[in-house]
Amino acid sequence: GLASHGAAVGITVSAWLYSRNHPDQPLLWLLDRLTIPVALAGFFIRIGNFFNSEILGRVTDVPWAIVFEDGLGLSSRAEQLMPRHPVMLYESFCYGCFFIILLMLYRKYRSETPRGLLIGLFFIMVFTARFVLEFYKMRQAEFAESLPLSVGQMLSIPLVIAGIILLIKRRPAPPLETELLSKKSAKTN
Repeated sequence: GLASHGAAVGITVSAWLYSRNHPDQPLLWLLDRLTIPVALAGFFIRIGNFFNSEILGRVTDVPWAIVFEDGLGLSSRAEQLMPRHPVMLYESFCYGCFFIILLMLYRKYRSETPRGLLIGLFFIMVFTARFVLEFYKMRQAEFAESLPLSVGQMLSIPLVIAGIILLIKRRPAPPLETELLSKKSAKTN
């Protein structure tokens, strides 16, 4: 259940390491561009979770509830026959919407995309959705049953805050060539 949080940290660290060795691709510039395919990947990952009966929702009586007969982590046949929220489809829908929003923003601004805009929005949208949708998911760890928030919700809060900070601190995108020239002249001085 913590894969999306780990992915956010792992992708950010990997992008940071990459951008250190490729000064022509600054960190925020790179992260802004990675958000679009990552959102699309999230859409397909959650579809896969649905087909694999993973990340089950809580029992519900809503008309679109689904019975996951082969639900992972369900201990009894009676539990398996209970209709549940298809939270993985809710998340997939969210990721699909986020993909469209991010792609539209990128197409609107292209090379003028303010640095940090897309990654900031991505963190806010994904982890706010994750926080809300956790209320509809089964708790994945027994110790978490006594906590007021799930582990996923607690880990989502700092990532939403990081997204807000990125939006507040975003800056206009300088032409990449100008930025590279100023970095080169700073190194030679």
